[in-house]
Amino acid sequence: MLKVPAGLEVRPTTGRMRDWICNVLRSDFEGRSVLDLFAGSGSLGIHALSLGARHATFLDISPRALKALGMNLQHLGIGEDKALVQRRDALRFLRDAKGGVKVDLVFVDPPYDSGVLDELLPILDQARPLTPGGLLVLEHPTGRPLAPEGLTLYREKAFGRSTIRIYRDERDQGNGSTAAAGSH
Repeated sequence: MLKVPAGLEVRPTTGRMRDWICNVLRSDFEGRSVLDLFAGSGSLGIHALSLGARHATFLDISPRALKALGMNLQHLGIGEDKALVQRRDALRFLRDAKGGVKVDLVFVDPPYDSGVLDELLPILDQARPLTPGGLLVLEHPTGRPLAPEGLTLYREKAFGRSTIRIYRDERDQGNGSTAAAGSH
């Protein structure tokens, strides 16, 4: 059981949704680098690590969420060699990265009422954080059409008021270098 901070500040991905993501991507975790934007309690990145991801970078701006995330990592014995936790605004992080961050898997689960989704897609397109063939897992309100530019929809499923879409980056990204998200 993962700790989740009390209040409406964090809306964790439900167990049913996590199970679906993990079942769909089961063979895509091994050895992968993960960026968990709007990490909250860290449940998505932590599950990726438990299924063989080599490293996860967790970003959130909420001190309460980061405290819960730190407790979860400590409780599970996940050390700094596997996880980097940063108190950073996800949009600013992507803007500042300027294409210099390359990971294999990005989880995006922003606060629904924050307006972040309106800014997020163009910033993701400019930052291009995915390695060739990398995956973007996007959780968003059901009924809101989202189509990140240059990414191909791989799978999607609605869970009541939330929908999860998984996109694959099939763009040619040059040399395919894989700098860790935490190295910038």
